[in-house]
Amino acid sequence: MRKKSIITIIAILAMAVTALICLSACEEEYNIDHLEIYSSPRTDYFVGEEFDYSGASIRVVYTNGTDRIVQVDGTMISSFDSSVLGSQYIKIYYRNHSVSVKVNVNRYATASSALEIPDTNYNLIEGQPLNLNDSYLLITFEDGSVRRIPITESMCSGYDAGRVGSQDINVSYTFPDGEVVNVSFSVTVEERAIESVSIQTLPDRDIYYQGDREVALEGGELHVVYNNGYTERLPMVTGGALLEGLEVVSFDSSVESGSVKVALRYYNFDISFNVSVEERDIRSFVFDEDAIPVQLEGTALNLGDMMFAVTYTNDESIVLRANDENFSDYIEILGYDPEKVGEQELVIRFKYGDVVLATPGLITVTVQAKSLSYVRVPTSDVSETNANPVVYLGNVYELAAFRYELVYDNGEIETGSLAAPNVKVYDFTGSGTAEGSGLVNGSFVYNVAGERLWLVTYTYTDPDTSETVEFECEYGFTVVLPSVVSYRFTGYAADEALIYFEYIDGAAEFVRFAEGLSLELVYDSGLTLTRNLSELTGDETGFGFEATTSGTTGNALATFIYYDVYDGVRKELVIENVAAYIARSVYSITIEKGADFKSVLAPEEKFADAGLRVEVLYADSVEPVVFELYGGRK
Repeated sequence: MRKKSIITIIAILAMAVTALICLSACEEEYNIDHLEIYSSPRTDYFVGEEFDYSGASIRVVYTNGTDRIVQVDGTMISSFDSSVLGSQYIKIYYRNHSVSVKVNVNRYATASSALEIPDTNYNLIEGQPLNLNDSYLLITFEDGSVRRIPITESMCSGYDAGRVGSQDINVSYTFPDGEVVNVSFSVTVEERAIESVSIQTLPDRDIYYQGDREVALEGGELHVVYNNGYTERLPMVTGGALLEGLEVVSFDSSVESGSVKVALRYYNFDISFNVSVEERDIRSFVFDEDAIPVQLEGTALNLGDMMFAVTYTNDESIVLRANDENFSDYIEILGYDPEKVGEQELVIRFKYGDVVLATPGLITVTVQAKSLSYVRVPTSDVSETNANPVVYLGNVYELAAFRYELVYDNGEIETGSLAAPNVKVYDFTGSGTAEGSGLVNGSFVYNVAGERLWLVTYTYTDPDTSETVEFECEYGFTVVLPSVVSYRFTGYAADEALIYFEYIDGAAEFVRFAEGLSLELVYDSGLTLTRNLSELTGDETGFGFEATTSGTTGNALATFIYYDVYDGVRKELVIENVAAYIARSVYSITIEKGADFKSVLAPEEKFADAGLRVEVLYADSVEPVVFELYGGRK
């Protein structure tokens, strides 16, 4: 029993000692203030060497001012990369504390350099970036070691992807100490040509609904193979814009199907993929019945700016107004009869794209009978189609040739003759055949030019109620004085002069017209007036004449004076290029006889030798014309 107690006491003492040791260790770790390098490891290395921590130690400084020296081992060292040239910091850890030491990785001197590039990388196509796959710069150092550096695009210069032909490319690598290694190689760039096109990745959207027109290609990618084997993955859509050269050739969403072909074309290569097209129909639609406009008889259906809200079975919805430009792309109203007065129940046909949806709708409209708004007698500024004739002085007109127009509240216009039985026309002005406030009917003529005013009454009989209503309107117009619009000469030979003039005292004087010559004047009223000029000898009432010329012989500018048959006023008619003949009048003749002039000459004698000289002075000339008998003109 005593022996058992002693064993128990020894166990308790052992446990107490262990607890004190642990407590001391925890307290020691907890009270570390910092670490210091006591004995530094080796700080200079060459590429490829391992870290050497032999002989290295650290000082552990506690918060109570005490310290201890601890030897460094491999478990206390952070990672060390001797393949990276230059300086780097190595951390030495001890009980959750650390201290850093700076080391340098140096390299051996460069002995040589070379490139390791696969043969396939030397042949490129227009637009292709440098092919640097599996390409390396090999640098051999003096110690015989070789560093294999992957070639990157930033290390290369001199390449132009858009230039066809041979190009020299320089590869440059700079060591941390500043030494630069340059090596070059050549590539050949050929013209770009596509060998094949396929779809690499399908577009995100694969479900469509009947009537969809647009194909969403977002997310899709093409796989393009070029003539040198180079390949590209090209997104079908970038930034909302379709890939250049890519187009949708066909897509038929009219039929519900689980496999509908979408045909694409990339330049000259056709590709396709399939999507599902599901049914689209109307789930619900609403419109404001109180906003339906009343329709007028005889007019097209007009729903104004009525709003329609439509929800489809795929939960898509659309809001349209009847006057929107695209309203008919989605909604058609069928069965409307503009001539049927009263209520009409019409069918609403819903569409989406080119697809007519299965479920129709109904809408009720009211058509109101048209009514006559007013009556008018149209002028050319109101109605070109039904404009009434111009009234000329002296012309006879039939009232039946004049029209009226009935204007209804729906915009319709009906026309009829002023000679109709239910129309009365009264003249309120001036004198003439239709004087004072007399009734105008049958035929009429005005012999005084000026403004006129008619009062027109029209008796309208309502077709539904047979009630009659009298409408009145005024029609003002001008009785126009006719004027000459054209002329021509008749009754003369083609090669004959029309007018004969003679120079008298230096001026051209009118002699006569050509025999049988007539002048024909055409008025805008339709009247044609002809006078034989060769029979006239002076001014006459109704049609006189005068003629002057500014020419000499041949064509001349002539001014004809005539007296208008309508108003008797003397008027001028200037006509260019009139065929005229102008005779030269002799002003004087002078004869000079020579000294040897004889009244009777012997047979062997001549007049020229006798010295007979004649001078003729014409009326239109200053210098005389000299003649010598048989001697010729001088």
